[in-house]
Amino acid sequence: MHDVIDIRNLAYRTGSPIADVQEAGRKLFEQISGKDSDLTKALIEASDSSGLEPQQVLLILKVIAEDFRQPIASEASPLVPPVIQELAERTIDQVRTTAHAAKEKVSSVDLSTLKDKGAAIASSVRADIASVDLSDMKGRIVKAGEKLVQKAKSLTPDDQPAPTKQVISQRVSDD
Repeated sequence: MHDVIDIRNLAYRTGSPIADVQEAGRKLFEQISGKDSDLTKALIEASDSSGLEPQQVLLILKVIAEDFRQPIASEASPLVPPVIQELAERTIDQVRTTAHAAKEKVSSVDLSTLKDKGAAIASSVRADIASVDLSDMKGRIVKAGEKLVQKAKSLTPDDQPAPTKQVISQRVSDD
């Protein structure tokens, strides 16, 4: 964590001891980097681990977020090669462009038209459902059931009773 974030500066800006800031940051980023992370839970665990109050851990997170919002300086630290810096700037520009385009498209959607279309579709479905004659369907099902029973009866010879189940019991011997 200290390769990217100036821990001393962060500790100074948040008014927290350096060791506590290191531990809180380590635990916080461990927790929020996991799958299905919960920020509240991560803040509490970082607080428990470091001895800082949850509000102090939240302040650390806010200060880090502020730092990451700042543009990358042209004479950035030697840790960031110019090629990576250019790539980051182009990526940020593309994300901003995409976000702007998405925002425009969302704002151009006419919600009242969508609502009217949805209401028309719902009305059509209700009308289709209302037009179904359930009594006719019931009659057809009853007739089909009666035919099935007649068919089953015709398969059994008249002089033989329907087969019955036989129960076979088995004795267990002690030998």
